[in-house]
Amino acid sequence: KPRAMSDFEVRKTIRDFGNAARTAQKAGYDGVEVMGGEGYLINQFLCPHTNDRTDKWGGSTENRQRFLLEVIDSIRARVSSDYPVILRQSIADFVAGGQTGDEITQLARAAEAHGVDAINTDIGWHEAKVPTIVTSVPRAAFVKFTERLREEVSIPLIASNRINTPEVAEEVLERGQVDAVSMARPLLADSQFMAKAAEGRADEIEVSTSICSASRLKSSTTLKVRKRRPQASASAMKSADQVWLARTGTSSGSRMRSGNRRLPRRGRFSFRAV
Repeated sequence: KPRAMSDFEVRKTIRDFGNAARTAQKAGYDGVEVMGGEGYLINQFLCPHTNDRTDKWGGSTENRQRFLLEVIDSIRARVSSDYPVILRQSIADFVAGGQTGDEITQLARAAEAHGVDAINTDIGWHEAKVPTIVTSVPRAAFVKFTERLREEVSIPLIASNRINTPEVAEEVLERGQVDAVSMARPLLADSQFMAKAAEGRADEIEVSTSICSASRLKSSTTLKVRKRRPQASASAMKSADQVWLARTGTSSGSRMRSGNRRLPRRGRFSFRAV
């Protein structure tokens, strides 16, 4: 049965985030990304939808944001000053009792003040009824949510969600409101995505269907892709692994709830400076 984390468990988990980041740096990772969206633990503290605590970790906006900001402080205290720390921030929860727009911008400013080097924007909870990744959603549909933070922070902004072709990525960057784009599924769908884009062979790219794991699906589209490229998933993972950053607190196979933790593994989203 679910229960609220004790104050001791909250503080221990904050330390765990910091220790995981230190481990990632010692292991040779280029940086860490803190997962603050999609309904995972940090997002649960941020939202009244799930945070009904009456202590210093719940209630007011300041209290609900305290956990994340102390996580950032914990990480910064344990890694070198020049070590990149990215926040994956939810910029729209799409659930009843989610964060307000003012709270989101306030959090972005606070995260920068606490030492975050970049914000990689996230959209919607997994439980949200608003579709965010399916093919019926227009490409780059949520970039405007990211662009709203441009006047609020001076650190780099990274746009995500439904950006799965080089052309769309270029269009987003040319608008000048974000500094980079992140991709995951496109690199899984085609391990040669970056090479083809750089060589002017974008028309040869296998476009992502925006489905998390093709190996778990039985749709005719997925079966055709797997039959034509039976080794795509394995080779994509190997290629993408070369550019992905470590994730702190969660990964595609590790979700953190009620104080459980795992050391960071090479995770779901990529960040590549261009």
